[in-house]
This record gives sequence, structure tokens and C-alpha cells, in this order.
Amino acid sequence: MNRHLFPFERARKWTVDFAAHSARTLALNRPVPYLARVVLLAAAYFFAAKLALLVAISPGYATAVWPPSGIALASVLLLGSRIWPGIWLGASLVNVAVQSSLVAATIMAAGNTLEALAGAALVRAFIGLPGAFRRGEDVVKFVAIAAASATIAATVAAGPLAFVHSLSSPSCCGTGGLGGWATPSESSSSLP
Repeated sequence: MNRHLFPFERARKWTVDFAAHSARTLALNRPVPYLARVVLLAAAYFFAAKLALLVAISPGYATAVWPPSGIALASVLLLGSRIWPGIWLGASLVNVAVQSSLVAATIMAAGNTLEALAGAALVRAFIGLPGAFRRGEDVVKFVAIAAASATIAATVAAGPLAFVHSLSSPSCCGTGGLGGWATPSESSSSLP
């Protein structure tokens, strides 16, 4: 059949066949090893966190947007709970870079890891398999679960931040009763 093709068509067919064969050879036919997944997740978490910290509120450890939490939740949902060391490693590295206290960084990293694991467990329990957003209420459930699981990392991080940065209880935990947070002028006037 190749005899009946024009030279140009034969060259094109050979090029396409060669490219397809080379692509199959270069493709990863084997699954990525576990350790490589952990390291890749830690790197993705670290770099996403460093980007988020560019818009951090002074002194540099609080930000309104934290994409690494989404990366961590997605990785646990897609890759399974065994991927948790990658989340912990990435969070530890970021927190050490910001805090310079190894103990505080590892405690906060544990909170970030627990946030992703708890969020994934809640998503699996209340929504089902990842990507099963078939109804609008599944999306609402997911948003509620993500918001609730975010409080885990924030709560765990409050302790080490209070001890490392010597935050007083009014500036760390708020004043003024239920949910009333102190403004900077209020907290400075309430300090001895």
C-alpha cells in the first residue's frame, strides 16, 4: 500500500508514525512512584504558598487567600490519604521560611495537614467521590466543608503564633464578647 503513495505522502506518513512511536516511548507508562508524588506535592504546596505570601498582611504570615489549602484538599481527594507527608513537608518548609521556629512550623504544618485530611473525609462522607457535583446542593456542601475544615488549620496555628510572636490574648483571640475582634487602637489601649 505504501507503493501507491506519492513521495510527499510517504514522508508525511513516516513522520507521523515516527512521532507517535517516539511519544509512546517518552510517555510515562509506569505510575509515578509514591516518594516522587510526595516531593512534587510538597514543591507545589511550597511554591503556591510563597506566591500567596506575596500578598500577606504584615508581618507576613497572614493572608486572605491560601491556595495551598485547595491544592492539599484536591491532592488528598485525588491521590488518597497516603499523600499527607507531602502536605506536611510543604507546609513545614513554608512555615520555617516565614517563622524561623522549627517547633512552631511543624505544629502549624500538622494543622494544615489535618485540615486537608478532615476536609477530604467530610467530602467523601457527605458528597461522595471527587467530581460528583451533580446537584447544586453538592456545591453548597463542598463550600461549607471547605470553610469548616479551614478553621482547623487556623485554630491549630493560633497557639504557636501566640507563643512565637508573644501575641497578647486580646490581639490573638479578640475582645468584646462573642466574635468581637479588637481593632489595633482597642488592643493597644487594653494592653498594660
